[in-house]
Amino acid sequence: VAVLFGLMFLVTEYTRSKQKFLNIYLGLFTVFSLAFLFQAVRLILGNWLPWPIFDNDAINLIGKWNDLGVLAGLIVLSSVVILELFPLQEARAMKNFIWGVLGTAILTMILVNFSLLWIVLAVILVFIYTYNISFLSRQAGEGGKKIMKISLVVFLISLAFIIFGQPISYDAQGQTHEGYLAVPIRKLAEKLRISYLEVRPSVMGTYSLTQDNLKLSPIFGSGPNTFSSVWLKNKPAGVNESQFWNIEPAFGVGFVPSFFVTTGLMGGLALILFVLLLVYLGVKALISSQTDSLEKSFLMLSFVGLVYVWTLLILYVPETSILAVAFVITGLFIARLVDLGEIKTTEIVLVANPKTKFVSSLLGAVIGIVLVVLIGTWLATTGALLAFQHASNDLQVTGNTDQAEKYINMAIRLN
Repeated sequence: VAVLFGLMFLVTEYTRSKQKFLNIYLGLFTVFSLAFLFQAVRLILGNWLPWPIFDNDAINLIGKWNDLGVLAGLIVLSSVVILELFPLQEARAMKNFIWGVLGTAILTMILVNFSLLWIVLAVILVFIYTYNISFLSRQAGEGGKKIMKISLVVFLISLAFIIFGQPISYDAQGQTHEGYLAVPIRKLAEKLRISYLEVRPSVMGTYSLTQDNLKLSPIFGSGPNTFSSVWLKNKPAGVNESQFWNIEPAFGVGFVPSFFVTTGLMGGLALILFVLLLVYLGVKALISSQTDSLEKSFLMLSFVGLVYVWTLLILYVPETSILAVAFVITGLFIARLVDLGEIKTTEIVLVANPKTKFVSSLLGAVIGIVLVVLIGTWLATTGALLAFQHASNDLQVTGNTDQAEKYINMAIRLN
C-alpha cells in the first residue's frame, strides 16, 4: 500500500500539465487495447508463449478475467467522457481510435458479464448525463438542448444486462436462474474456456470477521497482510461444512473493508475519509461557476474514474495491476484539484546550495533503487503465488500432475 501511495504522489507531480494528463489516459487506452489483442490471439491460436502460467485461458495480462472487465469499465467511462465533453473536431484520428477502444471495451464487458460492473457503470453514466444537462450545457449556452447520446446508449446497454444478463445462480431449492442475455454469453465463455469460479468471503462473512477482530485489536487491527490468518481463526462455522473449507482468502468481500481487519479503525477510517474528502472537493469544483467548461471536462474525466475505481475497491478485490490503476487515477484527480487551486501546495527548495543538492540527489537515487527492488520482489512473489495456485488447481481439479509439476518448479524459481 505504501508503494501504491508513492505511485499516486508521483503521478500527481508528473501530470500537472494537461498534455501529460492526457498522455496517461492514452497510455491506459493503449494498454487495454494490447491486452485485448493479446487475449484474442491466445483464444484463437492457443497458448503460443513458453510460460505455462498462460495455459489457463481465463488468465490474461491484467489478471483474472473479471480484472480485464474492471479495466474495460474504466475505459468505457473515460471514452464516453472524452467523446462527449472534449473538442475533438480537429483530431479525427484520435476520435476514431477512442471510438474503436470504446467498442472493444463494451465487447469485453459483455464477454465478462460481471453484474457488479454493469451496476456501477450505469449509476455513474446517469451522473455524467445529469451533470452535462444541468451544468455544462447551460454553461456553454446550449440551454440543455443537447443530450449525451453516447452515454445514453451505453447506459441502456448496461441496464439491459442488469435486468436480462444475470449470471447463473441457484435458489434454496437448488433450481437455476439465469438471464436471457447471459445464456449465450455463458455458452460462448465455456466454448472459449474463459469461464471460471471466483471464491471470496461474503458481505456478512467479512462483517462478522471484522466485528470479532475489532474486539481484540480495535485501533491498529491484526497487522498488514494478516487477513488470511484472522479468517482461519474466526471464519463462520458453515464454511467448514462447504467445499471451500480449505480456502484462505487474503482479503474480504472488498479491498477497503479488509482494511478494518488488518489496520483497524485507524487505517480503515483514514482510507475512507481520504476518499470522501477527494469526492467532496471534486463535487465542489464541478459545480463551481468559476471553473470553465474545458477545466470541468478534464476534472470530470478523472472524477468519474476516481468514483468508479474506489467504488469497486469497496465492493471487490481486484488484482494488484488494477490497484495500481486505481491509485494512478487518484493521482490524476489530485493533480487536477491542485491545478484548480482546490488543494493548496507549498514548494520546498532543497537545492539552494551544492551540498544540499548532492544529499537530495543521493537520497532520491537510494529511494529509486529501493522502489525498483521492491517492485521486482513484488512481481516475482506475485508470479510465484499465481504459479502455486495453478499447481494446486491442477492437482485438486484436473489431476494433471505433469502440469502441476511445471507450475511448482516455476514458483520455486520465482521465489
